[in-house]
Amino acid sequence: MLFLSWQEAVVLGTFLVFALAVSVADARKMLIPDVLNATAFAALLLLRIFLTRSRLALCLLGAAASVLLFLAVRFASKGRMGWGDVKFSAVCGIFAGHPSVFAGYAASCLFAAVFVLFRFVFCKEKAGKPFPFGPFMASGCAAAYIVMLCIGR
Repeated sequence: MLFLSWQEAVVLGTFLVFALAVSVADARKMLIPDVLNATAFAALLLLRIFLTRSRLALCLLGAAASVLLFLAVRFASKGRMGWGDVKFSAVCGIFAGHPSVFAGYAASCLFAAVFVLFRFVFCKEKAGKPFPFGPFMASGCAAAYIVMLCIGR
């Protein structure tokens, strides 16, 4: 059963608005604007402080751990992942919190793998072609957050 307080509904709605903007920007230009990341992070942080203070510590932990994870991925991939994705991981972390954000990243990777496989098989595109990861981060984290609300965590 989905239990969604009005406070969590405001947080979810705010994230979805920013997630849509990030997804469109990343899909069109393979770029997530800094102003979008900064505004989303600030808005979600303020909502966490004033509306859902009990989750604030887990959300800050999720944001910090997310940035560290995506920094490691960025450097391991030799820059193939953009800085916008690293910054957007902080937004996803402050939104979903720990540990939900990592379930979101697992879902993101699954969604991206299906997309890449579809593109490879049906569109005959070559392996290794870059693609925007922001939309997958946004959808994966939103899905994981909703699942966590449904199971009561």
